[in-house]
Amino acid sequence: MIPVPLFVRSPSSFFEGSERTNAIGSLQAYESKTGFHFDRFAYEGQGHPNEITYSDLAGVGMLSVSVPAYATLWLMGEGAKRVSDLLAQIKPEWRVWDDEPHLAQGSSAWNLWDVIRTRDGLGPCGMGPTLVSKLLAMKRPHLIPVRDSRVCWTLFGRDHDENFDDWAAWRNELRSPQGEQLRSLVAEVQNEAGYPDTTSVLRIIDIVVWSASDTVHGVSSSE
Repeated sequence: MIPVPLFVRSPSSFFEGSERTNAIGSLQAYESKTGFHFDRFAYEGQGHPNEITYSDLAGVGMLSVSVPAYATLWLMGEGAKRVSDLLAQIKPEWRVWDDEPHLAQGSSAWNLWDVIRTRDGLGPCGMGPTLVSKLLAMKRPHLIPVRDSRVCWTLFGRDHDENFDDWAAWRNELRSPQGEQLRSLVAEVQNEAGYPDTTSVLRIIDIVVWSASDTVHGVSSSE
């Protein structure tokens, strides 16, 4: 069993107290970045919830990555039905804190991750954990978090790898009593910032923490 990573800093700390103003400003500033359009593509893609489309691939590109050519060929060709069958078992409306979703090993979401990572057993083709997470977050933004090294180091004190079960960490966090408070704080900040209400809680947290990590780690990015 893959161990569940522990938060070394509470996600709520980025949305309350003196950090609240920074969170609002980060969301407003993010609208000038290409990453803002990732969420627009994700919302528009809800018309095709159970298939990977070229629009999805373009949306992933808004986060400063691109799906490799061989992976694209597989996703749009030989692997399309397998991916669609698994997506159909994961309801688009599920939130990570809902009772219904199953994210543990053996679940449809876990199997979908493995199928894309390995091209259903054919072998990897450049789809690492970060890239797979962005593609799955495009299709199920309320359920699957984006994996980003800056965010992982800030929240978990480590980078992600194949033995990093952030799904369980986020599910446990957002289902807990403090998780309810966090969801409320996120909604308030999102509303005050005037950020599109179609953007998921997971993405709002991702954007705010990612933006704050400029200060935490002294790094910058154009995403």
